Amino acid sequence: MKTRRIAFFAVAAAVAAAAPVGAEVRAATLHSAALGRDVNCVVHLPPSYGEGAKTYPVVYALHGLFESSQFWSRRGLAPILDDMLKLGRAAGSPRPWLGMYAAEERNKIVVGGLAKGGPADRAGVRRGDTVIEVAGERVTSLADMLRRVWHLGPAGTEIPMTLTRDGGLKHVHIQSADRGAFLKRPSLQ
Repeated sequence: MKTRRIAFFAVAAAVAAAAPVGAEVRAATLHSAALGRDVNCVVHLPPSYGEGAKTYPVVYALHGLFESSQFWSRRGLAPILDDMLKLGRAAGSPRPWLGMYAAEERNKIVVGGLAKGGPADRAGVRRGDTVIEVAGERVTSLADMLRRVWHLGPAGTEIPMTLTRDGGLKHVHIQSADRGAFLKRPSLQ
């Protein structure tokens, strides 16, 4: 338990180091009714948090049941946290989004769902299609497919894919988009 506390406070220190001047990082322990135990958390408060009644967006960085409060620090949340609070996303060009929800099933990448009116839906992709190629390159896993899509360029890039449907091949060109353009945006004051 002592090692976990030391590691937890090291994470809090790392998040604090990445916070802007005047920001406050608080380490806390909260009780989780769902888990039936206490869990560690780190709270990042913007510089003007204590100055009045202004409201702020909240970024919930949840980790899996078997991960620790260090999960997001190890995966680079601290450097993009200010962008997340200011912009609602990481700065820079957004990655291409297809609006296609796929999963690995029996060594195949199967389309399990589509965002209605999203890029893949407009291109004619259907639930149950199997993705076999992106830009003429065979894909071997869901992660491989995503990396190949992202490698082609930013949001707005045309993504050529080869699918199988009902035993035949289908070639589609999906005009990717910025996923943020499809989300309902909060009014930030």
